[in-house]
Amino acid sequence: MIIREVETTMTKRISCLRLIPVAVGLIFMAVPIESQATPITINNVTVNVGSTAFSLWTFPVTLLDGQTLVLTQNNPAVPASDGGRFNFDTSDVGATPATVPTVNVSSSIGAFLASDTFKVLSVNGVEAAAPGGPTFNEAQPYRVLGSFGGGSLEISVAYADNAHSNACGSGAVSSGLIGEPNCLPSPFNGNGGTTAATFFQGLPGPAGPASSFPNHCAVGTTTCWDAGVVLIRNTSAVIPVIPEPSTLFLLGTGLFGVAGWKWRRRSKTSA
Repeated sequence: MIIREVETTMTKRISCLRLIPVAVGLIFMAVPIESQATPITINNVTVNVGSTAFSLWTFPVTLLDGQTLVLTQNNPAVPASDGGRFNFDTSDVGATPATVPTVNVSSSIGAFLASDTFKVLSVNGVEAAAPGGPTFNEAQPYRVLGSFGGGSLEISVAYADNAHSNACGSGAVSSGLIGEPNCLPSPFNGNGGTTAATFFQGLPGPAGPASSFPNHCAVGTTTCWDAGVVLIRNTSAVIPVIPEPSTLFLLGTGLFGVAGWKWRRRSKTSA
């Protein structure tokens, strides 16, 4: 009889212990994982391609969750009809196939260095080594260089080119890269089949030779782009935020209390 009572008590205790992992699981199921969006202020951006540094834009710019900043050619010091508008022609500064461009971003959450290992901005160094003249089209879509600040900031690069007369992106493809069939990446300025970035710093330049391919700027217009593109996106809201330890403790205490009460009730019923 005594042995049977001891076995019954041990069985109840084991059953109670089995509730522990269940309770722990319920804690994390009951408390939702939240997301926390953080405004991020971009204080400066410098792009380096070989020995050439580009620092052309106006700051600060504050990005809320999900907002985007696009930076490209923007020389306001010359008329739109002047070729000097193409002041971010990152493929035309003597880069070699070994050159790895970099994007340096200074922000309210830190300073970050993103390496363009895809060599989007230099077009793999091919265009500078053997210039294709007015026909070599360098257009490329965005490539993500990395996520920074604990996942709060995403930096990407692309190449906008609706000025060179060959098919959009054909020169990039021949250089071993991915071509952009629309000639302009998206998001961009909201024109030419693109969606508009939240903040856009860029100015178009004059048209080159006429093209028989679609999506190019028309002769006689000043809607042309031949430039690298930097995209910065605030991605802070996708960062999971685990509830405070005190919240987990209180919920856990309650669940274990319920388990203990149930065990005591069973003990009294058996007695």
